[in-house]
Amino acid sequence: MSESQRENVTKRDRQKQRREAKLAAERAAAARARRNRLFVFAFLGAVVLAGIGVVVQRQLSARAAQQAQVQAVADNLEALGCTPDEQQPDLGGGHLSGTPEELVAEPP
Repeated sequence: MSESQRENVTKRDRQKQRREAKLAAERAAAARARRNRLFVFAFLGAVVLAGIGVVVQRQLSARAAQQAQVQAVADNLEALGCTPDEQQPDLGGGHLSGTPEELVAEPP
């Protein structure tokens, strides 16, 4: 601004200009803060999802390894001529007759 223009600008106009400049700077700072906050939350979300993915992958691989081991043992036992394991039904209590002493005294 030249000297004559500076003198023509009133004090009120200068205050308005300073206030507008200050508000523009505050809006820019708020926008940067929002963007940074969004990036931080997105990064934390990605880290959490990656952690969950690692845990799930480890569980799945451990389960697959256990199933492979069970299958290998079953194949080995089958090759040796053993019968496969069978789960017997749970008959619950009361399916044996007699007292415990009588049952102990009798051979199976």
